[in-house]
Amino acid sequence: MGKEKVNGKKNQIPSQEGAIKLDGHSRNKGTTTTYRSGTEYQPKRIDREVDNRVGRASIYWIIGGILGLFREAMKDAIDYVDTHGELLEQRLEEHKQKKANLLDKFTALETEIIHLLEQVKDHPDNSHLEEE
Repeated sequence: MGKEKVNGKKNQIPSQEGAIKLDGHSRNKGTTTTYRSGTEYQPKRIDREVDNRVGRASIYWIIGGILGLFREAMKDAIDYVDTHGELLEQRLEEHKQKKANLLDKFTALETEIIHLLEQVKDHPDNSHLEEE
C-alpha cells in the first residue's frame, strides 16, 4: 500500500496487488483491492465483448480515462470522509471538555448546598421568628 500525506498525517491509500500496465494504463487482473480501513473489495468482471470496430489504443484510452476519474472520485470521497471524521473528533473533544466543566460546576454547587445545610443544622432554632 502507498502512503499519502493529508493534513500532515500519513494515510494509507488503496493498492491493488497484481495490477499490470498495458500501454500506460493499468488493468485489474481480478485481484482484491484493500483500503486503509482494512476493507477489501473484489471487483466484478464484465464479460461482454467490446465492439470490434474500436481499436485497442482507443479502448485503453477510454478505460484509462474512466480509471483516472474513478481514482480521483475515490480520493475526493476519502478526503471528505477523513475531514468529516476530524471534525467529529474535534466536536467530541469539545463535548468532553464542556461536560467536565459542567460536572465541576455541579460539584461546586452541591458542596455549597451541603455546606449551607450544615450551617442551618448548627444554627440556633429561631422558628418562632420566622412564622410571624
